[in-house]
Amino acid sequence: MTIGERVIHARISKREDARREYEQAREQGRSASLLEQQRPNVFQMNVANIMPGDEIKVELSYTELLVPVDKVYEFVYPTVVGPRYSNRSSENNTPFPAVDAEPVSSPGRGPDVHV
Repeated sequence: MTIGERVIHARISKREDARREYEQAREQGRSASLLEQQRPNVFQMNVANIMPGDEIKVELSYTELLVPVDKVYEFVYPTVVGPRYSNRSSENNTPFPAVDAEPVSSPGRGPDVHV
């Protein structure tokens, strides 16, 4: 994550340790970010103590082995996760599954993806 000229490099930690470090930095007023896996292939990032007018840039990178099928490589980079059904009951205690709310992008706005 880049805030102005300052670059913050991430490190992988156990979930509990990462959450504790993020909360501590947030409470101390330091800028911080936390990327957590919510379910397989679905991640959520939280940022803390970003000042008004600060320009931030968050970069995520990962590797993926691409295996051709019929001599064709395919790579799909999802940027938004639509609502998903959950096996939890809804808030009104009905036996029907609830729909998990997921963040969505603004209509007509594409992702800022660099490959």
